Amino acid sequence: MGRIIKMDLYRLRTSKSFWVSLIIVFLTGALLSISPLFFSKDYSVTLTEIIGMPIDDVIITVLYISVSIFCYADLSNGFIKNIAGQIPKKGLTAASKFIVIIFHNLIFFAVGFLAKLVGSIPFLTFAGNYLYAFTYLLMRFLLVLAMCTMILFATTALRSKTFGTVLGVMFGVGGFSLIYMMLDTMIQNFYKGLKLEDYSPSSINPSTIHTAADGFRVFAVGIVFTVVFLILSIKVVNKRDVK
Repeated sequence: MGRIIKMDLYRLRTSKSFWVSLIIVFLTGALLSISPLFFSKDYSVTLTEIIGMPIDDVIITVLYISVSIFCYADLSNGFIKNIAGQIPKKGLTAASKFIVIIFHNLIFFAVGFLAKLVGSIPFLTFAGNYLYAFTYLLMRFLLVLAMCTMILFATTALRSKTFGTVLGVMFGVGGFSLIYMMLDTMIQNFYKGLKLEDYSPSSINPSTIHTAADGFRVFAVGIVFTVVFLILSIKVVNKRDVK
């Protein structure tokens, strides 16, 4: 398993799309952060705000597309064929990708944080609740990881880079909102008060969490979706032939 992870890490750090994506995230994040300076002299941002949300929704799509490209790369270039016969279970390749995705996302969040920090230096303040900021950051990281695991399933288990990329774009731009709205309208006829968007990692907004129960729900949704789609990915890859 360790050797597979090392190979996947090597694939990640030698991927041009990975580095291009990081550059896009840094430049876009810095520009978006400094732009208010040109419209308001009294604008300010706290360090806790940057910690809590290092990557804005407008550029999170870049992260998802990068994950999709990475997950499908070994299938498109035949790399998977070279190692599938050397490991006890093919599903380990999906587990390895998941672990590397965690590192991938940590790097993206770190670059996003640095970009916003650099762009916000002219009007940066240090007031705020740091415990809440780190809790918000953890919530957001878990939700993003859950969606990345769904992309992992789409690209690795279903072998569809297109589906994985479209899924990532939909997650990034909130493309499922209309679908949830339509389904919720139907559900209300049977279960009053139940809203699917409250239990979907792509629609939950941690900034609206104000109670411990709501916070627990966010963590539960992130963990459950991650575990379910990781298990599905491993099982499907184990059963399918390598092509």
